[in-house]
Amino acid sequence: MKKADGLNIALGNTVKVLRNNKGLTQEELAERCDTSAVYISEIERGIKQPTFRTVYIISKALDLKLHQFVKKVESNLTNED
Repeated sequence: MKKADGLNIALGNTVKVLRNNKGLTQEELAERCDTSAVYISEIERGIKQPTFRTVYIISKALDLKLHQFVKKVESNLTNED
């Protein structure tokens, strides 16, 4: 299994927190993103590194503009430094 790096962890934590704040399950978010709950889980755990397109789709599914989502990821990354 590939070890997660800081950026992947920050991204995953951000997705998980925002998803939980919206009261969505991994399955519900996956459906909104037209992907699998397994893939959402892997992103949240920092195992998968999603493409820019996927990050955009996730941000939209969480009702955020891309720059708002990236700012939250960046904030989580800064907290881990």
